[in-house]
Amino acid sequence: MNEIRIHRIINSETITIKELHDFLGEEVDILVTTRGKSTRRKMSVKPEKTAAASLSKYRNEQLIEKEAGIWEEVIKEKYANC
Repeated sequence: MNEIRIHRIINSETITIKELHDFLGEEVDILVTTRGKSTRRKMSVKPEKTAAASLSKYRNEQLIEKEAGIWEEVIKEKYANC
């Protein structure tokens, strides 16, 4: 049985653990324990206040359609004469 220990401060519900590469395809048990209050940090951003939620007040429905193909247009315009 192989075992690894990883010590991290959890700031998100999504965790990327590169050390799990050797375990791909294996059946594993994952155990998360806390180390005490001394290492606990408060999250600076509430989960319901993501960047998308914060910026939603600037959303302009009329520009969304216009923005759909803008990247292709800009690239063609920039490199058309190259």
